Amino acid sequence: MTSFDKYLDRVKENQDVIYFLAGESKEAILDSPNLQGLLKKGYEVLILDDPIDEFVFQHLQEYDKHKLINIAKADFKFPEDDVEKRKLKKLKKMYQPLTNYLKDQLKEYCESVTVS
Repeated sequence: MTSFDKYLDRVKENQDVIYFLAGESKEAILDSPNLQGLLKKGYEVLILDDPIDEFVFQHLQEYDKHKLINIAKADFKFPEDDVEKRKLKKLKKMYQPLTNYLKDQLKEYCESVTVS
């Protein structure tokens, strides 16, 4: 159990959001690949295993100017540092011919093809 204030005291220096993940049980939540990825990068994630927590977080958009981010959403993107951004940019450039080819071949089935 923790409070928002205690959570914010522990977050990374440049972290301006509050990450959370809701689920039926703590065990199910801990199996999330998004959770494991954030923990590996040193980010802290609030685990919401009580149904009332998820209900409250759906109606709460931010706390103390920190936006609340549900890491289970499809549009969730992992935070990147400068090294990761440069590496991803290099990979996108390297695989540009392949992604263009796949996009052309699969245009009936998908809107875009990207390196992630």
